[in-house]
Amino acid sequence: MLRPSYPLIATVSTLTVLVCLTLAGVTALQLFELSIDNTVKLSEHKLSRQLATTTDSNTAMGLLPQNLATYLEQEGVVYASLFSPAGEQLGFASAIDALEKPPLPLATLRNGDTPEATARHQHQLIDFQSPQGDSGYMARLLGGNDLTTVTLPASTAPHSDLPSAYLALGLAHQEIWEPLVPALLKVSIISLGTGLLSLVIMLYALNRHTKPLKRLSVIAHDAAEGVLDLDNLPADTNASTKQVAARLNTMLVDLEAYKARIKTDRSVLSKAVELKTAELSRRNRELSQAVEEASLAKERLRRMAYYDSLTALPNRHLFVEQLKLMLRLAHRYEHHLALLFFDLDNFKRINDSLGHNAGDALLREVGHRLSQAVRESDIINRCDRMQNPVEVSRLGGDEFTVVLNQIDSAKAVEDIARRLLRVLSAPMSIEGQELIVTPTIGIALGPQDADNVEGLLKAANTAMHTAKKAGKNGYLFYNRDMATANLERLQLETDLRRAIERDQLRLYFQPQVDLRTGSVIGLEALARWEHPKHGMVSPGQFIPLAEDIGITADIGNWAMQTACHYLAQIDNVNHGHAITVSVNLSAFEFSSKLHKRAQLALNTHGVAPSALVLELTESLLMDTGANTLDTLHHLRDLGVKLSIDDFGTGYSSLSYLSEFPLNELKIDRSFVNNIDAGENNATLVKTIVAMGNSMGLELVAEGVETQDQLVFLAENGVSVIQGYLFSKPLPFEEVNPLLATGYFQTQIDGLLSDSSR
Repeated sequence: MLRPSYPLIATVSTLTVLVCLTLAGVTALQLFELSIDNTVKLSEHKLSRQLATTTDSNTAMGLLPQNLATYLEQEGVVYASLFSPAGEQLGFASAIDALEKPPLPLATLRNGDTPEATARHQHQLIDFQSPQGDSGYMARLLGGNDLTTVTLPASTAPHSDLPSAYLALGLAHQEIWEPLVPALLKVSIISLGTGLLSLVIMLYALNRHTKPLKRLSVIAHDAAEGVLDLDNLPADTNASTKQVAARLNTMLVDLEAYKARIKTDRSVLSKAVELKTAELSRRNRELSQAVEEASLAKERLRRMAYYDSLTALPNRHLFVEQLKLMLRLAHRYEHHLALLFFDLDNFKRINDSLGHNAGDALLREVGHRLSQAVRESDIINRCDRMQNPVEVSRLGGDEFTVVLNQIDSAKAVEDIARRLLRVLSAPMSIEGQELIVTPTIGIALGPQDADNVEGLLKAANTAMHTAKKAGKNGYLFYNRDMATANLERLQLETDLRRAIERDQLRLYFQPQVDLRTGSVIGLEALARWEHPKHGMVSPGQFIPLAEDIGITADIGNWAMQTACHYLAQIDNVNHGHAITVSVNLSAFEFSSKLHKRAQLALNTHGVAPSALVLELTESLLMDTGANTLDTLHHLRDLGVKLSIDDFGTGYSSLSYLSEFPLNELKIDRSFVNNIDAGENNATLVKTIVAMGNSMGLELVAEGVETQDQLVFLAENGVSVIQGYLFSKPLPFEEVNPLLATGYFQTQIDGLLSDSSR
C-alpha cells in the first residue's frame, strides 16, 4: 500500500522554515545597517549645525567638547570622543560609568582611510554593560560587547579639505538591536505564517492527486490475499483501475485451481521423499561426524607441525616454507621483501632470576604484542598486496621474526622497526613483576642480501648481533661488511681464548712519581695483547671482547699473578724505597672469593700484601651486591691496598664512599685534561683533592701530560703524578731503570722552576 512520504514532508517543512528564517535574518541585518546609517546622518547633521553656529573656527572648536554629551541622546551611541588630527584627545563623554576614555586610539579607528572620509571600525569593549544594565543571555544575543565606532571629520576652516578634528561615536550593537526586536518578531511571525500556509496548501494538493493511487494500492493488496469485489470499487475509480482489478481476479481463480492439482501430487510425493530424506539425513550425520573428526585431527597435527605451542605463532618449519614461497614470488615478479630478526636483550638473566614460568609468560606477551602491533600498523597495511603480506614467527628461545612482503622502500621497513621497538619496550607485568624488555632487530632485504632462506636468515642474524654490539635496543640493516667483520671477530675471539696459554698477553707499567722525592713509588699494570698477526692490541679492543666471551676473570687472574711475579723481582732489588703495583679490577672479577685469589697470588710469589694495590671503579662499588663491603674488608685485613679509580666520573657520594676501606683516590684523566679549560674545571679538581684529604686518602692524578697541569696539581696538594709527562706505559725491562731513587728529581725541579719565572 502507498504510504505518505514523511521524509519528503519533513524536508519540505524544514526548507520552508529555513527560507522564512533567512528572510527574517536578511530583513534584520538591513534594519540594523539602516539604523546605524540613520544615526551617522543625524550625527553629521548635528555636527554641521554646531560648526555653523559661529564663524570663528577657534570658538567653534572650543564648543565641540562641551556639546559631546548631546550625541549620547542619539539611538545606540554609548560614548563620544573628540580627537585632534594628530590623535590627541580633546574631549570625551560616555553613557557607561566604567568607560573613562576612548577604548581605541584615533590611528586604529581611521587606519587606511582618507582624512576627509567618514570611517567605521567594529571592535569589542571588554566588560561592556548596557546603560540599562541588561547583561544576560538576551544581551549577548543582541550583540554583547560589540561596538561600531564611527569617526566624522570636522572642519572649521571654510573651503578646506583637511579636517580640524575628528568626532568618534561609539555605537553599541546591543543598544541598536533592542528597538528593532519587536519589528523583527513581527516579520518572523508573518514569514513563518506565510510559509506554513503554503505548506498546508501544498500538502492538500498532494493528497488530492495521490488519493486514487492509494485506493488502487488497497485493491491490489486485497487481490494478493485472494479477495476482490468489483462492486465495492468507488464510483470515482477510472476504467483503467477496474480493468487491472478484473485481470488480477481472473489470475487468482486460475491459480487456485492449479494449487489444488499440485496439492494432490505433493501429498503422494512427500511421503516417498520423507522416507528417503530420513535415510539420507542419518547417513549424512554419520559422514559429517567422520569428516569433522578427521579435520580436527588433521588440524591438530598441522598446528603441532607448524605452530609454536607456547606462543601459538608459526614455528621455524612454517616460517621456512612461507619464506621460500615469498622469495620465489619476489624473484619472479621482481619484488622485494624484508626479514626482521628479533632477539630479546638480557632474556637469559630474566629467565634465570624469575624462573622458567616467568620466562614463558614473557615470551607469550612478546608474541602477543608483536602480532597485535603488526595487525594495527598502518604502514604494514599499505604493503598489503597479497593474502598474507606479513608473518610473525617464533624460531625458538627468545628469537622472533617478522616478514614484510612486497615492500616499497627501506624507509617503510625502518618505520615498522621503530614501531615494533616502541611496542616491545613498553613495561609489561609478568607474575606481579613489572619488567622492561628491549629487543634488538637485525634486518635483511631479499633478494639483494640473499636469495634463499638460509642466506637471508643468516644475514638478518648477523645484522642483529652487530646491532647488539653497537648498544642493543635498536635495529640495523645488513651489509656485506658485517659478514667480513663477524668472521674477523670470530677469529679474534678464538685467538683471545688461547692468548693466555700461548703466552701472548703482556703487562706494561706506567710509573707513579712522587713530586716530593722524585722517585717512582708505584706502577700501574696495564694489559696488552701481542697478537702474532695484528701486532700489539690495546685493552680498549680486546677487553670488551673478553667480556662478551666470558674470559675477563681469567685475564684478571693472569694479570694479578703476573703483577705479583714482577713485584717479587722489584723486592729483590734494593731501591731504597717501597714500590707498589696497581692492578685494575672489573665487575666480572669482583666476587666473594676475590681476597682468596689475591692471597694465593701473593703467597705464590712471596710478595708483601702492602705492595699490591687493587684499583676499583666507582660504578663497581655502587653496583656490586650486598657482599661488596665484606669482600673489601677481607682484602684490607689481608693487607692489600684499595684504590678508587677514575674518581669523579660516577655518581657516588662522599658519605657513601666513606663506608669503604679505601687507601687511595685517583683523579680521573678527564678532569686533569680540562684543568686549563675553565675555572669550573679547576674548582672541581680542587674539590676532589679536598674530599680525598678529608677521607685521609693518598691522592694520585693520572693522565698528566703538560707542565701547567703538573704545576696546578702540585700547588693544590697532589704529590703523586702519573702520565705521559714522565713516562708512557713500558715493558718491565724498560721501566725497571726508572725505579732508581730520585730518578725524576731533576726533571721535576726543572718543570717547577720554569713555572715560577
